[in-house]
Amino acid sequence: MKRTSSHPITGWRAVVLAPFVLPFALIAGVFGANKQTVDRTPEDVAGFIGDLIDGSGGEWDWDEFECVPITDPALDDIRLRAAVYAPPNANMAELRKLMAEAEAIAAGRRDT
Repeated sequence: MKRTSSHPITGWRAVVLAPFVLPFALIAGVFGANKQTVDRTPEDVAGFIGDLIDGSGGEWDWDEFECVPITDPALDDIRLRAAVYAPPNANMAELRKLMAEAEAIAAGRRDT
């Protein structure tokens, strides 16, 4: 399988395009286009788990929650542990504990 282009941009074309492409690349990098995590609140995490428990979540909600790392390390730890207890062999008791843990984090942050 050929992975490189048979028509790379070189020479004068590269020189002409550089002033347009480089600023765009820098701006994209500065504004988090390469960010690999998502910002979620403790309420969001508790909501995803609660929706799984009561079956009210959308078709792809749990997949999104389970597969996308969370910026906050404490919430990402809950996400990783929840993935272990999720279907197909769901452990609802453990999921409820994790939901309570996320709710406790939310309550703690509201109090401060």
